[in-house]
Amino acid sequence: MAPPVTVISIDDDIRILKGSWPALSVCAQKGRDTGEDLCAQVKELSIGKLRPNGSSCVLMISRRDMVLKILDIPSQDPQEIDRMLALQIPSVVPFDGTQIMCRHRVLSVHESGSSTVIAAVVPEHVIQESIDALSGAGWTVSGACTAFDGEANYVRWFLKEPGSGSSRSALIFSGDHDSTILVCSNGALEFSYRFACGRADVRDNVAAFVEALARSLAMCERFCGREIGRVCLDRSFQDFEEIVSRLAEERGGMIETIDIFSGLPESCRVFAEKNGMDISWMPIVGCLAGCGDFAFMNFLPKKVYFSNIRKKGRRRVLSFVGGLVSVIVLSAAVFQAAIFRSARRLETLKTEAAVLEPRLKEMRAEDDFFEIMTRRNRNRDSVLEMIREVCRILPEGVALQHFSMGEDGAFELKGVSDDFGLNHLQSALVALEDVRNVNLKYATKRRRFDKEYTEFQFIFDRTDR
Repeated sequence: MAPPVTVISIDDDIRILKGSWPALSVCAQKGRDTGEDLCAQVKELSIGKLRPNGSSCVLMISRRDMVLKILDIPSQDPQEIDRMLALQIPSVVPFDGTQIMCRHRVLSVHESGSSTVIAAVVPEHVIQESIDALSGAGWTVSGACTAFDGEANYVRWFLKEPGSGSSRSALIFSGDHDSTILVCSNGALEFSYRFACGRADVRDNVAAFVEALARSLAMCERFCGREIGRVCLDRSFQDFEEIVSRLAEERGGMIETIDIFSGLPESCRVFAEKNGMDISWMPIVGCLAGCGDFAFMNFLPKKVYFSNIRKKGRRRVLSFVGGLVSVIVLSAAVFQAAIFRSARRLETLKTEAAVLEPRLKEMRAEDDFFEIMTRRNRNRDSVLEMIREVCRILPEGVALQHFSMGEDGAFELKGVSDDFGLNHLQSALVALEDVRNVNLKYATKRRRFDKEYTEFQFIFDRTDR
C-alpha cells in the first residue's frame, strides 16, 4: 500500500481528500466564500483526522486561474521545447509574461520531427497565495498540480472509452452547476474544458444546456485543431432523453453513455457512495491514484521547494540529535543503574566476607598443615624411590657413603670409587629418565694401604620438581 497522500483542491469550493491508495480514508468539502480569508476557511476543514500538524499535502490549482494551450512545436528535444515555449507562451496568454509559471506535457510526437504539447499557465501570485493560505492553516505544500493532471491520470487508470479505434472522443461529466469535457484519444487525455452549465440547469432549460454544450464542443475542436468523432455522456444524463436526442441532432451522430466509477477498486467505490462523491471529485481521485507512477506538472515555486527541503533537513537533523540524546541519556541511565547494582552487590559481598573471615583463617591454617605433611611424605617417598634407582644402577667398584635430599629438593650423593666405576655411575645417572641436572661437584683421588681410590660428590634433581 502506498504512503498516505492528502490533496487539497481550491476552486469554487474547497475540498480535501486523504488516502493511502487504493484505500480512501477522509474527505471534506466546503463552499468557498471569496470575501473571507482563505486560510480561515481551510482551517475549518482541518479537523479530526484531517488535522495537518505540519504534514505535507498536494495543492490542486483552480481551473479559473489556469489557461491550457495546445501548441505544435517544431522539435522533439526537451530543452528546445522549453526554450520555444518560453518565447511563445507570453504572447498567447492574458497574463503578464514576467509573472507566470508554465509547465507542459508532450501529447504526441510526429514523424516530421515536431511535437504536440499542452501547456498549462498559471499566474505566480495565485499559486503563492494558495500556498500561504495552506501554510497558515498548518499544512506543508509538497507539490502543486492542476485538475488536468488528475483527470489525465484518472483516464489512464480507470476510464474506458466506449467503442474502439483511434477516433477522438469527448467525455462529458456534469455537476450541479458546471460541466467538464474531456477530449481523449486512445485512452489518453488530450484536453479538458469546463463550462458553467450543469444538471440543475438542465431541469430548467434543456435547450439552453444543449446549446452551451454544443458551443463548448465546437470550442474544444478549435483548441485541439481536430474533429471530435464520438460524444459520451455520464450516465447521470440517462434520465434526460431530450438532451440525448437534441445533441444527436446537433452533432449528427449517436450519443453514448459512460460510467466513470466502473473502473475504480471496490473500496474506492464504496467510499465514494458512502460520502456522496460525484464526478466532480474525479480530478482529486485521479491525483491520488497510482501515486508511485503519477508524475504531474509540478507548479511548486522553487523557493517553496527549497524551503521544504531545508525544513525536511532540519527535521532530520533534529530527529537525529533527539535520537542521539535519547540514546545517550538511556545509556547513562543504564550505566548508572549498573553501577548502583554493583555497589549494592559489593556491600553485600563485604558483609559476607566479614562473616567468613574467621573461618577462612582457620581453613588457611589447616591447609598449611596439610601442605607441610604432604611435602614431608612426598620427600620421604622421593628419597626412597631415588635410593632404589641408584642402587639398581650402582656399578661394581663404587661404594656409597652418603645419600640425602635437601630442602630445595636436590639430591646429594657421596662415595668412593675406582676410576672406571665413577665414569659408569655418572653415565648411568644421566641416562635415568627421572633425573636431571647431574652435576659432579668434585672427584678427589686418595691413597690408602698402597691403593688408590677416588672420593666423589654428585648433585642432581628429579624431573618432576
